Amino acid sequence: MSDVYIATGTYSGNLVLDSGPLRLLGGWTYASGSWTRLCSPTAPSQTTLFDLDGGPVVSVLDAGVFVRSLTLQTFLGGSTPAGQPGASRIGLLARNASVTLQQVEVLATDALPGGLASPGQNGIGAVACDGLAQCSTGANGTTPVANLASDGGRFTGAGFVVGDGTGGLPGQDGANGTFGGAGTPRSGCYFGCGCGVNCTSSGPQATQGTAGRCGCGGRGGAGGSPGRGGGASVAVLASGSTVIALGARLEAGRGGAGSDGGVGGFGVNGTTGSAGTTIDCQTKPCRVTTGSCANYPNVACYYGDNENDQVNNPAFGGPSGGTGGRGAAGQTGGSGAGGPSISVVLLNGATFFPDAGTVLRFQPGGPGGAGARAGDSAAVRSF
Repeated sequence: MSDVYIATGTYSGNLVLDSGPLRLLGGWTYASGSWTRLCSPTAPSQTTLFDLDGGPVVSVLDAGVFVRSLTLQTFLGGSTPAGQPGASRIGLLARNASVTLQQVEVLATDALPGGLASPGQNGIGAVACDGLAQCSTGANGTTPVANLASDGGRFTGAGFVVGDGTGGLPGQDGANGTFGGAGTPRSGCYFGCGCGVNCTSSGPQATQGTAGRCGCGGRGGAGGSPGRGGGASVAVLASGSTVIALGARLEAGRGGAGSDGGVGGFGVNGTTGSAGTTIDCQTKPCRVTTGSCANYPNVACYYGDNENDQVNNPAFGGPSGGTGGRGAAGQTGGSGAGGPSISVVLLNGATFFPDAGTVLRFQPGGPGGAGARAGDSAAVRSF
């Protein structure tokens, strides 16, 4: 077995121990070429290992390690960027290992909350429709109502996976408006009369005003982004390992709060329908009469015998179709779950043997966002 003596002081970094057996011994002073062990009750606090990114401070992987007279403390403080999960604080991680903690303090600080979720984008414009064959009821879109909040995170042999919510679904587009009316039909119509030395027209023939068009439905808003889960605060996380605690203090801070999901974007109004086009229907053929026409000063053309004899029986365009429905708002994103505060977490058959002098402390788990689960709070929890 190899012994590592650690002088009193504070040391930063994340220590990974993956070979052994090994004894990690804190609470020593070194002077004039001689090592002296501190034996006071405060000896563990005289030698502190702390990490710079939240933990684990010490990871023991596939090894046997004995630790004495040390304090392991996770990073204090920090903030969570928008849209990111909350960071966890884990003091000691043991995976497929055997660890003995004698007069050791493992202090996991408060975990971080989930980051702020962003709202969904508002709908833009209307759906594409031809206004004729693609008309519908003109109903407004609907917003999905499924519950998307997180029911909690989970532990693995590598740490804690936060309980993020689920992104909101987009709001339904509005339906296209109701059909427009048909145009008026006419028969016996003449067309094509115009200026020229030969005034001619086609016909008689039937025509009809064009049908009215419906409006197209408005676009729905995008769903809000998911709320993010809060991190876990855990003193010891053991997976497939045996942990023995002798006069140790294993303390977890508060679990991180989950954030609310982002609100959905607003939908927009559909477009309005439009009336059909009216078509002139002259009831008499085109004839040459005296008069004035541009470029032909002595000739003018009229439907009928003269300008006052023209008769127009218009084929009216159909009435406009209905307005397209408004797009629905996007669904609010599901909220993130709160992170747990647990002194000792046991996974994959791990075992924990504390003596009577070992103290386990924990704080409340983090609250979940709206509708999401709060984090667990316990001294020892097996999963």
